[in-house]
Amino acid sequence: MTLADTLLLLLTLQYAFFAAAWLAGVTVLSIPRAAGLHWMAYCLLGALSAGLYLSAEAWPLSLSLPLRNLSLLLAVMLLRRGTARFASRDPHDLEQGLVFAVAVAALALVGTDDGGFRMLALTLSAALGWVVLRAGLEQVQAVGREFSRRAGWLLGLPLVVVGLAFLVRAAWALVALPEPERLYVKEPVPQATMLLGVMLVGSTLQQLSLFYLVLLRLVRRLRRLNREDPLTRLPNRGAWEQALQAERLQLRRQARPTAVLVLDVDQLGALNAQHGATHGDRALFEVARRLELTARATDIVARLGGGCFGVLLPDTDEAGALEAAERQRLAVAGLNLMGRDARLTLTVSVGLAVLPVSAQASDSLTELQETALAALRRAKGLGGNQIAQGGLPTAA
Repeated sequence: MTLADTLLLLLTLQYAFFAAAWLAGVTVLSIPRAAGLHWMAYCLLGALSAGLYLSAEAWPLSLSLPLRNLSLLLAVMLLRRGTARFASRDPHDLEQGLVFAVAVAALALVGTDDGGFRMLALTLSAALGWVVLRAGLEQVQAVGREFSRRAGWLLGLPLVVVGLAFLVRAAWALVALPEPERLYVKEPVPQATMLLGVMLVGSTLQQLSLFYLVLLRLVRRLRRLNREDPLTRLPNRGAWEQALQAERLQLRRQARPTAVLVLDVDQLGALNAQHGATHGDRALFEVARRLELTARATDIVARLGGGCFGVLLPDTDEAGALEAAERQRLAVAGLNLMGRDARLTLTVSVGLAVLPVSAQASDSLTELQETALAALRRAKGLGGNQIAQGGLPTAA
């Protein structure tokens, strides 16, 4: 067995192994179905193509040549499409269809004599290089946008390298004289062996990068779930505390007024008792949406527990905080929801506290929250559906 045969056998086995791994990922590990099935099909077609190259002598050239080349081209197209589906991006089906049509036309129209074989190698290598390079650059962009630029290049580089290798082979086919058969990947020449080696290493790294991409998405999802209230989809109390800490650090760098609102749904217990917990949960969800839509892009809205919500208002003075609190109160009062037999009447009480620039200290935000909670209790004691403002905290 030649070195080329060994590399092709390793490619075939590798593709088959990863096809089984993606099938297990889709059926057992809940990997996104569309992407996982595309990647599994990519591996199966890759295994078919490598196997056809390995056993090329056993097949008529007119049959093995189009099958092995078109299956490899279709494989990398499915890889690109699966990655696009995973990243919720345009799969560029029209572009890929045109590339595939050019490859089919080349196989149908060009012969396998000296000049024809060179033209086939040029056309098919250029098509493969274009698709793989585009897939790699798109992965760099998508991963960079979702995670970081460094992660994008780390995960997309294997495809970029393999794509460039195919384009180099296309350029070599353009100038290779006088032995076009040396373009065949099973020939014992350094160029063919190098291409197979790049394909084997690049394919391995690409598969690992896809698994790592799935792992990154899973870790990010777990982190989000750890910081998200499952009912309202707002940041939870832990995320709220982190937001206060981040604002505390920001205030140390740049002094600015900051306000905190603490809101509580009035008569939530009576609402649950009269209309049921399901309607109560739906009411809390709708309240959360109104609070989130009414807030500014720079504000942090979080659920602190039960029917209690917090709103952090960076760079907001007393007048701005009062205006924001009134917007939030009116937004909730304007909800139109149906209960079991009647419409739900929802109101919120709001406790407000403002930290002016003159009263800032290292622990002032904790004190500010306590002041807003005290103001909230006062608003509830006065009958609810109103705003109460707490006294300003003093500097340490």
